[in-house]
Amino acid sequence: MSTAFKDYLPLSIASITDETVLGFDLYQPGADFPKLYRSKNIPITATDLEKLREMGQEFLLVPQHQRFVMLDHLCESIPNVIADPAIPTEKKYEVLTETSVAMMANLYEDPTLPESAKFLIKHAHHHVSLALANSNAQNVMLTGTIEATPMIAHAIHVSNLSILLAMRCGITEAEELFEICLSGLLHEVGKVLIDSKIYEEGRSDRRVPHRRLKSYPKVGGDMMAKAKVIPAASLRAIVEHQERLDGTGFPGNLESDEISRSARIVSVCDFYDETIRFGEHNITPKPFSVLSHLKQAPDKFDERVVLELIHLFAESSQS
Repeated sequence: MSTAFKDYLPLSIASITDETVLGFDLYQPGADFPKLYRSKNIPITATDLEKLREMGQEFLLVPQHQRFVMLDHLCESIPNVIADPAIPTEKKYEVLTETSVAMMANLYEDPTLPESAKFLIKHAHHHVSLALANSNAQNVMLTGTIEATPMIAHAIHVSNLSILLAMRCGITEAEELFEICLSGLLHEVGKVLIDSKIYEEGRSDRRVPHRRLKSYPKVGGDMMAKAKVIPAASLRAIVEHQERLDGTGFPGNLESDEISRSARIVSVCDFYDETIRFGEHNITPKPFSVLSHLKQAPDKFDERVVLELIHLFAESSQS
């Protein structure tokens, strides 16, 4: 999005139902600047939505200063989008992802705001709902693209991959999947708290440029705990996702059974996506190379979790 639109957030029209008073202004992208389409107190009709679709207009813009009202709207509307059989799975994923990007950007701008965590908690349930919908939805979540800064895209990919991998590992309870999903979304928030340049530069791969950054899992977990809305299991996985089975991880040098199952899952997904995305750890950033590395490191990563990840990608390639 050009600098002319930097003060606006995109809103998919798929999240808007007719005759709804949204409570925030809507703008259409113009050649140079956004143009007011509807003010916050005027409802959008079914005719309006149809005309937008005929024009090929898939999204409208919302002013940044009204983002909390918009996020609240999305939390309420996304379940209807996911449940609507008339909406293609790819479009559902697109709307879900656009919402995730907006919420993660909001969180990273100020991780200390409890409101940001509360919105993300509501939204994490939507990721799980889509994953539980059907195998097609799962495949789209595994292979779909995300248009966002690398750090935000990484968090969302890790979250989606963690849900799918947890299901492969036999976790079927929606609440436990939600806790793992939330851990994936929040696993790197500590980096932003320690060094805001990591987010400003859009990077996620600055693992340990200095000793202080090694504490980021605990810093992130402690900050999210202050919001008093994050489940204990999610907080534990955030803190433990950089631990390794042989005790060489950080921040607590935990070993084997001291590391929670959720953390083991997020750990594998984080390593996989970060290596693919940024070419870290001196490994060729290709799926086969990364999966081979993980399989050859049973002293660091849970062997069964890694095997299920390999099966997950193998089945996806055959579908």
